[in-house]
Amino acid sequence: MNYKDEDKPYGDSQFRPGAEAIQIKGKRGKLFCLLYTAGGEGLHPTVLLLHGFPGTEQNMDLAQGIRRAGFNVMTMHYSGSWGSDGDFSFKNVLEDACTVCDFLENEDNQKQYRIDQNNLFIAGHSMGGFATLNTLAVRKNFKGGVALTPYDFGHAWVQSKVDEAVKKNLYDLLDEGTPWLFGTDPEKLKNELKQYGADYQIIRKAEELSKKPVYIIGGELDDCALIETHCVPIVRSVNEYNRNMMDYETMETDHCFSDLRLTMIGKVVTWLLGHIN
Repeated sequence: MNYKDEDKPYGDSQFRPGAEAIQIKGKRGKLFCLLYTAGGEGLHPTVLLLHGFPGTEQNMDLAQGIRRAGFNVMTMHYSGSWGSDGDFSFKNVLEDACTVCDFLENEDNQKQYRIDQNNLFIAGHSMGGFATLNTLAVRKNFKGGVALTPYDFGHAWVQSKVDEAVKKNLYDLLDEGTPWLFGTDPEKLKNELKQYGADYQIIRKAEELSKKPVYIIGGELDDCALIETHCVPIVRSVNEYNRNMMDYETMETDHCFSDLRLTMIGKVVTWLLGHIN
């Protein structure tokens, strides 16, 4: 039994599950993080779980579901979001994700939090899926990743030059999200994408991603990260290098899996359990 959808009481065991609030030193100051530690003796596989833009959906139910299955789960807030120091930018999102990866790879931290160095994963929703795949491509010690309705800001920017619907979708998202974030605004993020958007495209990392197991779930009713713009190009580009590492499916639901949360959590947990040593 993996307890992905039911409780497992630990009583007064010395190996109870817990939660550790951690402030990790980043390049711009403190990053506010929360590590859900798994119950049970011994080392535990560990997932870095990344939220979207701006992060109003935290996916803590997913974090708890993964933890119940025996994983540690690290959640984090990027620079300029939800109290973390510094200014928000897409570049900083990717840097911050790598900073927290460094923390999880540190031997002292692995010993303290009983992290299994051989079973490190990244997962994320929306922009978190964008960050997941970009980060997974450059972190050799992380063995696989899950991207839930990923929003590829790089590809959206490139496509916005030739597709007015994609442009409106992207610009509307920037307008709606930036008021929640510190040190940025829609024009600053557009300027960043103008300079780096092509490099941020996940298809640029297809060869690296084809060497690791990746699971992508798209939303058939998603009017934010449309499947044809944000999922299909990634899947096609990775499969051109290796058709054996990409697991892709769609669900009849919206961007946040609003009516299929438990189903989504079950799928993610099952996939993760199938890829641990």
